[in-house]
Amino acid sequence: MKSSLCKIFYSFLIVALLAGITQVQAESHQNEKGLEKFSIYSESGLKLKRFHVAFLLYEELNLQTMNGKELKLTDVDNKHKYFNEIKAVMDYGYFQDIVKGAQFKPEAEMTRAEIAAVFTRVYDINNRSAVPFVFSDVTPEHWAYDAIQSMASNGITTGVGNGIFAPKQSITMNQFSVFLSRVKDKDLRKLDYYIGVVENGILTIKDEEYGSFDAAFENVIDESQVILENRNIVWMKEGIIRALDLNHNTVSIYRSDIGNNRLTYVNAATEMEFVGITNNLSRVEILVNGVRGFVNINDVKLIPKQLIQERSYYLVENNLLHHYIYNGEAYEGPYVVGEAPEFLNEGEKAYSMDGFSFNNDIAYSYFTYLSLRTNTNYSAAELDSFLNSELEPDSPLIGFGHVFKKAEEEFNVNALFLMSLAIHESEWGTSNIATMNFNLFGNNAIDSDPVNSATQYDSFEDSVMSVAADLSNRFMTHGDHTTGYYHGAFLGSKGAGINVMYASDPYWGQKVAGRMFTIDKYLGEKDIHQYNLAIVDSHTTFLRVRLDPGYRNQALEERYEEIYQYPINGISMVIMDEVKVDGETWYKIISDNQDYEFGYVHSDYVRMLETY
Repeated sequence: MKSSLCKIFYSFLIVALLAGITQVQAESHQNEKGLEKFSIYSESGLKLKRFHVAFLLYEELNLQTMNGKELKLTDVDNKHKYFNEIKAVMDYGYFQDIVKGAQFKPEAEMTRAEIAAVFTRVYDINNRSAVPFVFSDVTPEHWAYDAIQSMASNGITTGVGNGIFAPKQSITMNQFSVFLSRVKDKDLRKLDYYIGVVENGILTIKDEEYGSFDAAFENVIDESQVILENRNIVWMKEGIIRALDLNHNTVSIYRSDIGNNRLTYVNAATEMEFVGITNNLSRVEILVNGVRGFVNINDVKLIPKQLIQERSYYLVENNLLHHYIYNGEAYEGPYVVGEAPEFLNEGEKAYSMDGFSFNNDIAYSYFTYLSLRTNTNYSAAELDSFLNSELEPDSPLIGFGHVFKKAEEEFNVNALFLMSLAIHESEWGTSNIATMNFNLFGNNAIDSDPVNSATQYDSFEDSVMSVAADLSNRFMTHGDHTTGYYHGAFLGSKGAGINVMYASDPYWGQKVAGRMFTIDKYLGEKDIHQYNLAIVDSHTTFLRVRLDPGYRNQALEERYEEIYQYPINGISMVIMDEVKVDGETWYKIISDNQDYEFGYVHSDYVRMLETY
């Protein structure tokens, strides 16, 4: 049985959440309504210990301990009264900023800074502040600065008064319940709206407060102004947004401004083009690498055009197109996309959110849009010759050309692609996941815990064959895209292609395609521009692929049998031939239905691609 103190404590907290709280500036002076019978605890200012907080989170979140995870603490064993509660919060990583070494110190009082660190992890509270809150006792060097800024920018804490946060002060029962109430109910938070003015790259917030977004919006007079909720920008005329680094490391992109109809997802720090704010201020409309959708406003940071200092760009170097990705702190890469389009000049930066449209010019990366149902023209020996030129003799990829070709033959997945993917995902066979799990592809590795979540294979060959089968069956074979993984049998983007659901990196497809280009260039360019490519460009919700062109019965306007559908615009296909039937033009294409080698689509519903 748990101690009576904790039972009373938890009862107090539940009543507090149901009753609500009185809004005042300082949490330390805040009282809950209707809790007079618990005043003895409020007045005593009960100081919470670590085991108290572990217990409360365990009950509040209905936590369970994780099987297979060992609790490596010297002061908490399985006989401890709160073993399950402490193990659960440790399993979930909620105390990882607090517990150092092998001691949990269950009787230690928790500080306000420690609670801020725990809450930001538990509830994915993110710092979207354009201008930091100033607490005189919390400098940017403080270990919990980011967590405290996140709590303040979301109206969950206002400090203890007089511009002081008191990070070393023990957290009281009263303060904890206030924090939790505000996390659970946004209406209880201290939220004010301000107008900010951007001049010469500096954001200045005007003093006047507004009680609502609409009141602030009525006073916006020009495009240099923004609206802030506390210190968070929630409206701007134009700019970019950046995905925040959440506990789960990814941000969902939704089909509409309400509901859970997820289109795809992107990794932390992803740069997206700002389109607009939804009427309810809960989501932002964005554009990123081929997809237009909506993200939760709490998952991103808005950056007005006037405040953009660095951003991702493309650059032509030695006639090759390179992509430099800015993650908000530094540039990654660059990586090679392919031969530069003719309309881009050597040494000039170019900007594109999709990799094919650059201002008014459009061209598509060939390998990004090539159907991976095509076979490479390279033999196993030729693939090995490239590997031999790049790798040490003891690399696990040496001599694997025949395995990639075997997978190509058995599962109809391009061998050059499989080799490029293995190189990309395993760092040429040297990654921890590859060496520990015989996993060359990072298969099933989730961003928040890649090594432990990745699939364990019996051998490197087993991983190649298994991943080729999975790609073929789930990602490259036609199906219902709203519940499944199929968005076309090509690498693609976040709008269409394998990239939609295979990887959080919005440029994963383009990066793997760049490796295909590099290998092909080294081996003699036998694969590039071997096929004409086109994409679905239909005004309907889907495009039917038919067994034969034309009409089976023209008098009845009866078409030939439908063998599958392309469910969305933008899906790429390989054009094998052009056929004229009854005055209509049809294209013979490589089929994504494995029961048929080819199919036919009407030319009115596809657009030919210019590739580079």
